[in-house]
Amino acid sequence: MTRTGAPAGTTGDPTRACSCAPSAIARYQKRISEPAAQRLQLSARAFHRVLKLARTIADLAEAETIAAPHLAETLHYRPQVDVG
Repeated sequence: MTRTGAPAGTTGDPTRACSCAPSAIARYQKRISEPAAQRLQLSARAFHRVLKLARTIADLAEAETIAAPHLAETLHYRPQVDVG
């Protein structure tokens, strides 16, 4: 997985231009965010904890905003929950 919101990994990189089509970026971000939402199970407390950790990860990456890769990394650290 890239550290940016695009398949090529160059979105937001000040030294390289992103070559991804806007539709490819949207598909990539959707592919990341849908499983994230499923893993959260929409609990308000879980959402808040994930958001706090994602902000920390974004801070460590010196990013001004939380992006899909920060959320994806955060969810990677959460314990797996069996659903059904």
